[in-house]
Amino acid sequence: MRATSIILPALVTALFLPATSPALAQMAPPPVTDDVNLSLQVEDWVKAETARVILVVDLAGQAGGVNRADLLKTAAAIADRTDWRVIAMDKVSDSAGLDRWRAMLETRLPEGRLAGLAERAKRASKPGQQVRIAAVRFEPTLQEMEAARSALRVKLYARIKDEIALLQQTFPDRRYRVQSLRFNENSGGYRDAAPPPPPPFIPPPEIQMIGDPIRTEVIEEVAPANESGSGQEDKMIVQAMVSLGAFAGPTQ
Repeated sequence: MRATSIILPALVTALFLPATSPALAQMAPPPVTDDVNLSLQVEDWVKAETARVILVVDLAGQAGGVNRADLLKTAAAIADRTDWRVIAMDKVSDSAGLDRWRAMLETRLPEGRLAGLAERAKRASKPGQQVRIAAVRFEPTLQEMEAARSALRVKLYARIKDEIALLQQTFPDRRYRVQSLRFNENSGGYRDAAPPPPPPFIPPPEIQMIGDPIRTEVIEEVAPANESGSGQEDKMIVQAMVSLGAFAGPTQ
C-alpha cells in the first residue's frame, strides 16, 4: 500500500505537466521541417465561342402589361433556334405621361449567326413597338472559364510534381511533400497592347437607364461592324502559392 501511494502522485503530476514544461519537451520534442515556399504561374487564352446578344423591345400603349410569349415570338423572328431569356422588364412613363414598357432579352449566338441582326430587328419594329440590338459582347461562358481553370491547375500540379522531384534529387535524405497549396487567378485585361478606351456613350432621350431588380446598366448601341467580329480571347493567369516541407528531425 505504501508503494502505491508514492507512484500515483508522480503519475498524476506527469499527466498534468504544462505543454511548455522542460520535462514534457524532453519526452516529445517537436518535429522540425525543412520548408520550401514557391510561387508558380501558368497562363492560357480563353476564347468565347459564342457572343452574348442583348435585345431591347420598347412597347407603347400596353396598359395591361407585356405578354411574355409575344416578346419571345418577336425575339425568335430576329434569331430562331436559340434560347432567348427575358432578363429585365420595366415600366417607363414618357414625357406625355403615357405608360410604356421596356423589355430586355438575352441569348448566345455563334459568330456565324451574328450578321444581319440589326436589320432583322428593324424589320420587327412597327408602330408601338421598337426593337433593336443593344449589345453584342464576346464573353466566355462559365463553362469555358471553368474548363480553362481546370486545365491550368493540371499544369500547375505537374509543375509542383517536378519541383518535388528536383528537391528529392538535390536533397536525397529528405522526403518532401505538399504542406499547403493556394490558387489565385487573374483573367482578362492582360493584352500586350490594350486598345484606347472608347468614347463615352451618351444615350438619346428615348434611351435611358434600364434597371432591373439585380443591376442597372446603360445599354450600348452596336456598330454594324461589330456584328461579324472575329470574337474575343481573354488571358487567364492562375498562380499557385505552394509550401513544400520535409521532416528533418530534431535539431541538435
